[in-house]
Amino acid sequence: MLKFNFGKALVIFICASVATACGGSSSSSNASSSGRLQVVNAITDSPSLRITLNEDETSERELDLNFRQASPLMELTRGDNSIRISYRDETSNTENTLIAEFDLAVVADTIHTLYLHGTYAAPSRMILERPLAAVGTTDSRITALQVVNLSTGTSVQTYFTDPTLDPANNAATVTLAAGTSSSIMELPAGANRVRLSREGATTIIYDSDEFQVPNNSRRTLVIHDNVGPDNNTLGSFQLTDAGLSPFQNAAARSSLFVVNAVADETNIVAGVTDTGTNTALVSQTLNFTDTIPFTNYDSGFLNVTANVASNPTNQVSTTISLEQDTYHTAVVGGSGLTANAVTIRGLTTNIRPTAMRTNINFVNTLRRTDVADNTDVDFYILPAGDALGSNTPQSEDVSYLEGSSTSISANEQFDLVVTTANTTSILAGPTRITTTSRGSLLIMAAEGFGGSTPNQIVVINNG
Repeated sequence: MLKFNFGKALVIFICASVATACGGSSSSSNASSSGRLQVVNAITDSPSLRITLNEDETSERELDLNFRQASPLMELTRGDNSIRISYRDETSNTENTLIAEFDLAVVADTIHTLYLHGTYAAPSRMILERPLAAVGTTDSRITALQVVNLSTGTSVQTYFTDPTLDPANNAATVTLAAGTSSSIMELPAGANRVRLSREGATTIIYDSDEFQVPNNSRRTLVIHDNVGPDNNTLGSFQLTDAGLSPFQNAAARSSLFVVNAVADETNIVAGVTDTGTNTALVSQTLNFTDTIPFTNYDSGFLNVTANVASNPTNQVSTTISLEQDTYHTAVVGGSGLTANAVTIRGLTTNIRPTAMRTNINFVNTLRRTDVADNTDVDFYILPAGDALGSNTPQSEDVSYLEGSSTSISANEQFDLVVTTANTTSILAGPTRITTTSRGSLLIMAAEGFGGSTPNQIVVINNG
């Protein structure tokens, strides 16, 4: 979520900026003395970044942008404005400079777009300008499009066209090398579709599917390296005056991770089948906490099965819908000793490698708590050595085979605790973990091996 953080010391700036509240002239009548700024975070492994804007020594404003987030157009006074890019670690409450302070010369009646791109270890910035003036006439059905290629690798062919056009038999709208941008082009508004391919190739590596572009609108198509499971594809989003419009990549494959959380059975055969062709794609015998690593499949429907060798009544299957360019986890839970007691649940998983952060994907595989007829638990991530005390759960009321995702600071130690929901009655933990930058962990609240007590917290590296 985009956040604007204004401190008490900034009241003078706010009054100068909000004409209706402080009696100043409106921005439209003052257009000749101001320009606009939009900031875009396209750093592929970026945590939330803090952008600090200073128009003069007495005014400052801050905004926080995560990857694939953009600010709306912001009005700035004509002339030099300083900008600083940093990352604030909320655990240590320290601010680390990512891009040193620099000056932006704001030009009146001009939109300045600051693109942050590259990686956290090697960040780059690109500043592009375009007119603030309205696009076209009141009755024209056009969009003013600019394409910006922030991806790496060979040049990219961009097709911003009628949805039915065949890229194989038509010229690209524009072809751009890495780190370059197009001129501003006037193209038809209405129904459009974006497809991307590498220069000289016909294989589509990004497909937005059909979308609508309003008449007389500004659009910027931003291309970046893919952060999903399909490394052979690219990512893209559209920039508008109000912010950012993402689209899933219909050309990208999905990925599925399978884990056995059945504690009382050592021999479960897990399988994955294509529902359309009934083709068996993978089959593997899993002990408790064993996994089938992330494997890429075409998006669509897969059938996941679990067969308990020692109990023929425990043969179960479920169909999982794989969304494009998304990581999914299939959890096999329950009991292998009781008839019809094994269950499979599919969950979406947050895996994007993020600098200075570790992804935490929690799943509750406990069939019971210490309260009758209640399988819900609370999940705590505590600073190492802290007691529950006044700390609030990271996730509350997590039901059996349900889960949640978050990210926490890297290079630190935390204690994981699972309690019966809405109580401080500990079911599992504390279990200490040490987080790493760009890491990802699957955390399971599980029964003791063999179905025994006490319960346990299982930590699996799924990055």
